[in-house]
Order: sequence, then structure tokens, then C-alpha cells
Amino acid sequence: MKKINTTPITTGSAMPFKSGSLEHLQSAYQEPLIDIVQTLQAKNDVEAFPNYSTPIIMYGCRWTGLGVSQGVVAYGTELYRAQAVNITLGFGQVVIGTITTTYLTATNADPVTFSDSTNNNVHEIREIVWSAGISGSGDFDFDNCLMFNEWTTIPYSASYMGAQAGNWTLPGGASDWEVKYKQQGRTIFINFYVNNSTVSASTTYLLLNLPFNANFKFDCYNICFYNSTNNTPVSGACEVKATINTSELRFKPATLNAWATDTANTTIYGQIIAELDKF
Repeated sequence: MKKINTTPITTGSAMPFKSGSLEHLQSAYQEPLIDIVQTLQAKNDVEAFPNYSTPIIMYGCRWTGLGVSQGVVAYGTELYRAQAVNITLGFGQVVIGTITTTYLTATNADPVTFSDSTNNNVHEIREIVWSAGISGSGDFDFDNCLMFNEWTTIPYSASYMGAQAGNWTLPGGASDWEVKYKQQGRTIFINFYVNNSTVSASTTYLLLNLPFNANFKFDCYNICFYNSTNNTPVSGACEVKATINTSELRFKPATLNAWATDTANTTIYGQIIAELDKF
């Protein structure tokens, strides 16, 4: 990100016009840019100025095996370009990102002559520079960056699973659980795969009570699929419902009145798109 350095260099020195004017010009384009990123990336519907404590790779910045490709990173309240670079990792090293400032040196740019006759560089170019280093030695590690618009994994918890009657459990735990979501504003995309689960009693529906910060705004439906050795048929379509005023996904077999009891043999998988209410 190109910026003008408005920090006084020498006591009594002054730039050709007030630094507040430069700061105003900078914020005039910096703030809308990061707000646009927030609009596209936001996973929480809150009235707050965006500040990305975790860096978000907007595009590029892919590990090529020999280094990192060029791209752009949103971090804090700024967007940073990152140039492509070749990197050789030593023992115990990782790729780190460091905010680095250089200056635009040209006859119509730096250095600038201040009113006290000193020459100072003020046209900053702030970029992320990737390099090899010990984890935590830069502003952030490459491995800790999130990708723009990526899916977020929901770690397994037995408390997320339930049923209209009896219990729905997962004997294999996390190894048989894969639930992810991707949120754009209030629209949420949920992908689920719950494998080899146990249904303890005949029940109208099974449910996932997901740890979202808001409930579903209205009922949303889709068709997913199931495999279950004690049901007839043993595989088929399944209705999935994002239930209004809850964070629950409810599952009902499309051609059956109820789920049959089953031990470690019921699998449900599919996707649904829903809208979250404001919280």
C-alpha cells in the first residue's frame, strides 16, 4: 500500500502543506477498500470497523514449492501487496510475512525538501515481504493466513448432535465428522458429512445444533443423502432443514416416517444454503 509518511522528521520542520490533509487523502481510499473487503469477507454481522487481526490472503500468495507467488493480503485495517519471492527454508524455519516500508525515489517524489531545508523521504510503499524465519519472528506466519472466502471447519463436539427422541451419537468421534461452512454477509453455506453414527431410538428427525453466533432467519430446505443399514431402503434422499429461530439442521428421511435404531451405521451427507438473522 502506498502511503505518505506524515510523521515529523525534525523539530521545526514542516511539509509543503499540512500533514492532516495528506492523512485525509490516504484515509479517503484506504477506508473504502477495507470496507469492501469486509463486505465480501464478513463472517459476523456486526456494526464495527474492520480490523483483521488474522491476515486474509485476498488473492495469490500461494506456496509454489520454491517460494510464494505475488498477491494481496488484508491485515489490520490495510491492504498490502506482496511480491513473488523464492524462499529456501532452513531447519526449523517457516515462511513469515513482515510489513516492510520502502520509498518512491524519483525527481517528482522523494526526497521532499522541508521548510527547514532538510530532505526527507515521505512517499512510503508498505508491502508484505515473505522470507524464511523462526515461527513468530515476523508480523505473522504464512501458515496462519486465511484464504479469502474459504470454508471454515467446525471441530467435532458431541454436544452438536441430537435427536427428536433418543440420542444421536458418533462413536468414531472427530474421525467420522466433517462439517464446514462459508459465510458471505448473512448467507451461509454449510457442508456436512457425519459418518457411521448411532441412532439410539426410533426418531422423527436427527439434528445438528451448530455453534453459530446467530440463528437462521427463516426455514430453508434442501435434499441431502443417507446410508443406514437398519432403514428400508438402506440409502436414499433425506430432507435437511435449517430451522427458523434456531441454529439447528434437522434431517428427515424422504420416504420414511422415522429413523430406525442403528449402531455405528448411519451416514448423512450433503449441503444447504441458508440465511442467518442479525444478532
